[in-house]
Amino acid sequence: MLLAHFILCLVLHFCWPWRGAVAWCLTLALLLTPGYGLAVVLWVGLALRFLPRPSGDLLAEFREHVAPQLEGKRGLALAQLPLVEHLKVQPLIDLLQSPDLQLRKAVLEDMARRRGARLIACIQGALADPNPEIYQFAVAKLGQIQEWHSRQLAEGRLEYSRQPGLESGHWLAQAYLDYLESGLLEVTLQPLYLRQLAELYGDMLARFGRSQALLLARANVWLKLGREGEAAEDFRAVLQLDSQCAEAELGLLQVAYQQRNWSDWRQQARRLKTLGARLPIEVRQRVEWMLR
Repeated sequence: MLLAHFILCLVLHFCWPWRGAVAWCLTLALLLTPGYGLAVVLWVGLALRFLPRPSGDLLAEFREHVAPQLEGKRGLALAQLPLVEHLKVQPLIDLLQSPDLQLRKAVLEDMARRRGARLIACIQGALADPNPEIYQFAVAKLGQIQEWHSRQLAEGRLEYSRQPGLESGHWLAQAYLDYLESGLLEVTLQPLYLRQLAELYGDMLARFGRSQALLLARANVWLKLGREGEAAEDFRAVLQLDSQCAEAELGLLQVAYQQRNWSDWRQQARRLKTLGARLPIEVRQRVEWMLR
């Protein structure tokens, strides 16, 4: 019996397909528990054979378990999905350096389909490619993405005009934000779209009443436009609804900074410090450092 166990141990150690810790544990089981070691090996082998195991394909598992929960969300770019989907972003960027012309075109096609600011910047970078075919292909893809954003805005405006509501309003606002953050919009045109977005939030506030989320969203648009007075009014209106809203307090700190009003800025920083645990830890640390 002992000789048989010894031979089985040698076979297990050198032939077992799962080397490493599992093989060593099973070898010790055979050596230390004569009569039961073989049963342990059989049970573990059956478990490894029949129990469900990870596929090894993170992207496939993401699409199986997470993607179904995202169905029905309108205007969601693939490049904006959770982290697992980003596993394909950097390899795509690396493949743009390939000498294979057809491969580079396929990568640009995939980037245009996924969208997102980072990938659009890569397509714009391809405009400097010395190969004229790549240049023309990149121009065509950027045109397609521009058309997609224009269509999203047009459909959003039409939906909101036909059926004004919070859902259609938020959809249109998201279309504006996607376009503003895409990297496609020229700097000179950004204020125009920001003003349109602020007007949309104002219309929603007039139609559906004061909402903390809408006021914060409009205040942040005012900040981007450099209209600190209007932003401060919206942040204070939020504080009337929720006197402990950390985001509104942070917004007032930003207003004081943009206005270079250092006395108000320091006073606001002290007020932020009193919020304590309601602030994210990195914000608390910055506020404490600023007040030294």
